[in-house]
Amino acid sequence: GGILVALLMNHVVLQPGEAIFLEPGNVHSYLSGVAVEVMPSSDNVMRAAFTQKHIDMDEFFDTANFAAESPRSVTPPTTSGDAVIYEIPSAPFSVQRINVKRAMSVTAEHEVEIYLCAHGNAGSLHQGQACILRQNEILELAGPSLLFRIWGDPTY
Repeated sequence: GGILVALLMNHVVLQPGEAIFLEPGNVHSYLSGVAVEVMPSSDNVMRAAFTQKHIDMDEFFDTANFAAESPRSVTPPTTSGDAVIYEIPSAPFSVQRINVKRAMSVTAEHEVEIYLCAHGNAGSLHQGQACILRQNEILELAGPSLLFRIWGDPTY
């Protein structure tokens, strides 16, 4: 069943720094590469194929959205700075990409922020590690590294 579904899906190739937005319930799969997937904590993940984890096909077919829709591109604004925010339509969260080139500090501006090190060594955060900051807490960073900062409505 999984192979047939894969043939019906949109094939999207993302370049580094590019993003797409999918509404909840949209069937998707990663075939290769590394991606940062952000979703509200109230979302549930259902697996239908291509995994060794639990698969629940009945729940999948009851919940999944099979409408023919193309994913919406989320292009960060062109900027000469080292930090860009992805404008995400109708999402209860925001995502910022931060290219850390040298030692710097960031101060959490929102009630809760998540920092994820996607590449390199950011000082106290190494590739694949994340941390949570509360408002006004400071994180000391070093470069070169690539971080993602996520914040939103913690009550959503």
